[in-house]
Amino acid sequence: MEKASNTRRWTVVLAGLVAIALLTAGCKASDSSSSDGGSSQPPGTVAVDLTNETAGQPKAGGKLAYGLNAESDGYNPALGRWASSTYIVGFSMMDPLAAYDDKLQPQPYLAKKFESNADFTQWTITTRDGVTLHDGKPVDRSSSRRTSTPRRPRRSRGPRSTSSTRSRSGRRTRSSSR
Repeated sequence: MEKASNTRRWTVVLAGLVAIALLTAGCKASDSSSSDGGSSQPPGTVAVDLTNETAGQPKAGGKLAYGLNAESDGYNPALGRWASSTYIVGFSMMDPLAAYDDKLQPQPYLAKKFESNADFTQWTITTRDGVTLHDGKPVDRSSSRRTSTPRRPRRSRGPRSTSSTRSRSGRRTRSSSR
């Protein structure tokens, strides 16, 4: 009985040591020069260049598989509940009017400048020149207002409802409407 518990204990210890060894081997920094041209990054830091300027012209077709850690109920920023991964997908399709800088202060992004009245109830947002929508139309006052104003959800088209009204004679009548 005692021999079986000792064997089980050593099996757990050995499995833990193997797991630590595998993690250590996978996380070990390489001794070769870094891929960023010898910048002053700490050892073990991976430099990632997110742009590929030499990729050439895009080609139609193909397949892209993308894994997300959470779901969203839509991509309308005014109505949807966005999880952290929804921001990744959303910002790949649309740009914000402002973005945070490295000191977490909002800075104009698509906007050129923001101005407000004294009590911050009215704002004037001036967009940069040359900003266009997905269809090539320029961003103007009406398109900005249309995309930034929340819309009410459409009413459900359920079964016909009935209502009662009084006719001219004072009698109650029932009518149905769609």
